[in-house]
Amino acid sequence: MFEHYPSLNARQVQFLSLLKRQIALSGAIEVDSLYGMPFAALGELDKVFTNEQQIDDLLAIVASFGKQPSSIELIGN
Repeated sequence: MFEHYPSLNARQVQFLSLLKRQIALSGAIEVDSLYGMPFAALGELDKVFTNEQQIDDLLAIVASFGKQPSSIELIGN
């Protein structure tokens, strides 16, 4: 999706790299996670991405991965 935004700034690229890494580690991510650490170290989501379409696209990507399994679900498996 973000190939349509060739002019991403350095902070936006860092944010997306971190998102990719977090998804690779856990297999999922929730929207609320984007507002906490480690993402908050780069700034609030709507401050890093000021273009509404970019934010909508980012949230759609996150939503496509679904919820992270809870520790109870992990123990039960």
